[in-house]
Amino acid sequence: MRILKYNATNYPGELAIKLCPDFLGRIGKPKTIIAVTGTNGKTTVSNLICDTLEKAGRRPLNNRLGSNIASGIATSLISGAGIFGKAKHDIAVLEIDERSAPRVYPYVKPDYLVITNLFRDSIMRNAHPEYIAGILTKNIPAKTKLVLNGDDLISSGVAPGNPRVYYGIDALPGDITECINLINDMRACPKCGAL
Repeated sequence: MRILKYNATNYPGELAIKLCPDFLGRIGKPKTIIAVTGTNGKTTVSNLICDTLEKAGRRPLNNRLGSNIASGIATSLISGAGIFGKAKHDIAVLEIDERSAPRVYPYVKPDYLVITNLFRDSIMRNAHPEYIAGILTKNIPAKTKLVLNGDDLISSGVAPGNPRVYYGIDALPGDITECINLINDMRACPKCGAL
């Protein structure tokens, strides 16, 4: 793909997984993996983390140009590996689609996983956010430290057995407390039932 001057965003990984279904488990990976998932904000958060690491003098492997599904992750790992498949980077920042968890996390085990939020996206693709939370809870490796949005009651409860820290954004003047959207995915606290 490089010889033909194309950005290899998906095809090399797609081909690798087709030839070797457990390719993601066989290729070398950076020592530290930071993953980012969620309904909204994955790309922005991944880019912020990459930019911060680069300003600190690190050279993270990332999938800024590629897709965030298994084949895109495979393509990124291929681009960050030497001829014998050994990782050339010591750290990776990977945006991973939340629905790809069953195909990615058995092989790529993030040290840290940032979950931005879980909202109703496309009802045909994602059904309900609690369904996606269930997929993540079932597939996130047990040792992965979660960095969770404490302002989102659905994502803050993902994988309850994993180590975790929370982040949030303070209320701003003019913020409203009543939902004005047509869809309100979380009307009551899932733990205590408070409105």
